[in-house]
Amino acid sequence: MRHKVPAKIYAPLSMDEAGKLLRAGTIPRPFVQRMRLINAISATMIYKLDSDLLAPYDVIDLHHLLDVPISQGAIIEQLDSGGIRHALTTGDLTPLGDMAEENPALLEGLRTFWLHRFFMVPFDPLCIMLAMRAKLILELVDELGHSYNLLRSLKWGWIDFGDIPDEYPGDPGDYYDPAFDNPILPPDGYTPPGTGEPGAWPAATDAEKAAYAAAPISDRRTLGNLAGTYGVSMSGQLVGGGDFGSHAFPPIGGDPCADKDNPAETVSIGYTTQGMQVDEEQELSVVGYHPKWAPSNYKWTIESGGGSLSEETGYKTTYTAPSENPNCDLSPTIALWCGDEIVDTLQIAVNAWMSTGNAAQEFSLDGIECSPYTASSCKCTRLCYVYNCDNSIASEPTCGAGEGGELLLCTESYPPRICSESCDAVYGVSDMRTSEMIQLGCCPAILL
Repeated sequence: MRHKVPAKIYAPLSMDEAGKLLRAGTIPRPFVQRMRLINAISATMIYKLDSDLLAPYDVIDLHHLLDVPISQGAIIEQLDSGGIRHALTTGDLTPLGDMAEENPALLEGLRTFWLHRFFMVPFDPLCIMLAMRAKLILELVDELGHSYNLLRSLKWGWIDFGDIPDEYPGDPGDYYDPAFDNPILPPDGYTPPGTGEPGAWPAATDAEKAAYAAAPISDRRTLGNLAGTYGVSMSGQLVGGGDFGSHAFPPIGGDPCADKDNPAETVSIGYTTQGMQVDEEQELSVVGYHPKWAPSNYKWTIESGGGSLSEETGYKTTYTAPSENPNCDLSPTIALWCGDEIVDTLQIAVNAWMSTGNAAQEFSLDGIECSPYTASSCKCTRLCYVYNCDNSIASEPTCGAGEGGELLLCTESYPPRICSESCDAVYGVSDMRTSEMIQLGCCPAILL
């Protein structure tokens, strides 16, 4: 791959300029960019960055290129991914969030804060330690090749990742270290907004708190743009001025409550049916969320009625209907929350009446027709569906087009009698249940 990279001078700064910045405690921007590129190798090796995002290079290509005096800027310029080029150059992770849906390792890297540390504070001691380990492993690959000898060296040699599950000599297969799934704390300088402040979202669940020991991942922010006046101090802290001050940084763009395909609308509830039977289950989901936002942004509650939800937080939950529904009082209204606001609700009719019986009639807008009625008039008719308690259709009679199925005439002229080519119909639904049916839980969805 070396021939693909223009032979530019490695150090864009003079030695004197670099020396002044280092003496002032600031690592020069070219050094920061090169370390980010090194960290990108580490990120792919711990499954926090999809390796194809480094195209046209692979990890070995970058390992070899970074061993020779070639400008990191020249290497970055050749990357196919504009989002990765931007992040490596500036430290701004916003474009990576937009790419996360199609790149699962990248999404995991954002959710677990690894990429924040790799790109925002690239000289963090943890990043340096991982870079050294990655270099040792890649040099071992160069020496031993992609073979069982390499796996043996990793397991029984000087790099010990622990036992390799389900592996036997002669069949090494794939090895994935579970420890690499562990999240880490956000970089220093990141302060999640407090309750009521812009960008504040629901607190993490107990499970997330135990795993992250930090604020929800959705609270993450871009810690400044290192391409401008920002640099990284020798201690690993972000420094610099610009419009944001030395430690005040703009929030990452976007809104977890907005529909990713139609930002003017909010996320909504995805469901299969609004008519269920007692003890039946149905999966509900958040529709329109962007995967860069954490599941902790979305909460589920039963605002009225009965039944239960399998999860109170997350992209999905399963609703289980109650075992009875006298007077239809336990038919639920389920709410989807984002932040401190309800963004969508869903009503579900839970039916407990198992016998047949006319429960409702729908005066639909189907089958509207103006046809001869008397020798001098025409009438407007349409289909009127009759429903059972389980919301199945019992019959499809025709009825008048007016409110409640009353007769409407649609005569255009007489004589001669001419029927109108179109006639209006009034939509409506009527309740046909007896008091006994209601008491025993006859609850068709058409009556919601």
